[in-house]
Amino acid sequence: MTILIKRINDPTDTQIEQAVDICLRAFEGDLAVHSMSGGDPDVQRRHTRAMFKAGALDGVIYFAVHPTAEAPLGVALCFGPGKGLFKTEAQRTQGWNDVWASFPPALKSWWEADFMKPIGQLEENTIGSELILQSWYIDVLATDPEHQGRGIGTSLVKAMCNKAKEGGEMLSLGALTGMNVGERSLPVLKF
Repeated sequence: MTILIKRINDPTDTQIEQAVDICLRAFEGDLAVHSMSGGDPDVQRRHTRAMFKAGALDGVIYFAVHPTAEAPLGVALCFGPGKGLFKTEAQRTQGWNDVWASFPPALKSWWEADFMKPIGQLEENTIGSELILQSWYIDVLATDPEHQGRGIGTSLVKAMCNKAKEGGEMLSLGALTGMNVGERSLPVLKF
């Protein structure tokens, strides 16, 4: 299958919704995504939308498309050196502040103590704070379930690797569950 990777500059509302829809389908049943939203599908949608709107400000969004179709088959969101998801107030006002405000206290506590703190410690222990600031980071990588296993995710990662290589920078990706790092994904690490 021939796949084109397109960088999406200034995404339209339709393109944001296409990205959100792919993520929701790709991550259906994912325990981490379920936990991050408190199990609320509306919160999942609003959180994912906020991520892509924040990415439109300071990140890079890629779509994987078939040459004869407009609808994307896969999507990726990454941030370059010195930038990160929801790191600025301008990004947070793209929906994250509203999502956060809707969380009950127990979910806010989980995010702070059980999610963000351990993720931060893991990043520090594996990459280090200095390299994190100098690196590209993939925050979202999703392929529509109907098209998984066809090299779409690999093509998206390769595009982001090339972007990082342009500046001589590192690219990193964190996966939250074992289902996201199956054997099929391992060759991606050999770039």
